Amino acid sequence: MIQITTKDKLNKNKQITDSKAFMLFKDIIRPVLSLIASFRVPYKVIIEEPCCLLQDKTVIYAVNHFCFADTPIMGRITPTRSYILLGKQRLGFSDWIYFMLNGVIFVDRKDKEDMAASKQAMSAYLNKGRSIVMFPEGTWNLTENQLMLPMKWGIIDIVKETGAQIIPTLLEYDREKKKCFVRFGAPLVVSPEDSKADAITTLRDTLAIMRWEYWERNGTFSRADLDMDVERKKLFYSVEEFPPIDWAYESSCIYHPHTEPAD
Repeated sequence: MIQITTKDKLNKNKQITDSKAFMLFKDIIRPVLSLIASFRVPYKVIIEEPCCLLQDKTVIYAVNHFCFADTPIMGRITPTRSYILLGKQRLGFSDWIYFMLNGVIFVDRKDKEDMAASKQAMSAYLNKGRSIVMFPEGTWNLTENQLMLPMKWGIIDIVKETGAQIIPTLLEYDREKKKCFVRFGAPLVVSPEDSKADAITTLRDTLAIMRWEYWERNGTFSRADLDMDVERKKLFYSVEEFPPIDWAYESSCIYHPHTEPAD
């Protein structure tokens, strides 16, 4: 499926955002698209903590990433239709149609110029009053020992430029009962004077704490009592659930932060 990135659009002198008419059209069909997505996603969504927004500020929803269902679920539950930042990947036709009709910003996660261009597109949508859903981990987190993968700083650059608020958003799944539990965190605001390193650390810590609190509410257990083969199969059920995924490629997109100031 054709996935045109912002860099592609800029190279062809094309507009990097939807026209006003096209945005209105997508707003109108959102209820139908959400209904169709609910049949595609086999999870009942339970919102444990509702979304509370600051007035007069646009929104970026920063969401943990676990499986294919994350994007259509977020497409359904944000108060208004949100554009989704999506890394280029293998997509089935129905998934591609969903993203195109919802509104998507495709990005090549291996291309620094395209990642910079995608920030330009997100800022443009935010300046038009639109909201954004993004997964700052950059790929699915199927690791056994990290609550949250390292995050790139791009989201901080965008909120500094646009004055948008960040809503940390947690999705947790009960695979056996086919339920997805959602918690929206308190808004985070970053001022132009704030350190980018401190801001991204705050966001990552906030999401990690939200995950930890969810696990804590569901009881304690000893790692020694776990069957690690079973636990690993639970994680990689995400891969089995979405056949188009290229997991080798997705794994290579995990961000490895620089450790030296010069880097």
